[in-house]
Amino acid sequence: DDSDDMLDDYTERFYDERPGFEEIDEVEFEDGTFRRSYRTRGFEGFPAGQVDVFFFSSADRLAVLEVYSADVTGNDLVDTFQNIVDSFTLKAP
Repeated sequence: DDSDDMLDDYTERFYDERPGFEEIDEVEFEDGTFRRSYRTRGFEGFPAGQVDVFFFSSADRLAVLEVYSADVTGNDLVDTFQNIVDSFTLKAP
């Protein structure tokens, strides 16, 4: 379907060949939101950590939300990130 193609195209363009990124996990939620997680060895001046990328699709639109957490923060930001994801809404024009 079109949303799968958009997600794959986006992932290929921005993550598959990105130096220092390694995919570690992916999941599709009941509402159709898709998440891919990446380990980083450090990138663009950021220390090693994890990047979670959330894909929200609707018809011919794709919205992407990326959150990063350095290893040194442990799980301190999990609740904050969950609140951000929970508050994100994609509305058709």
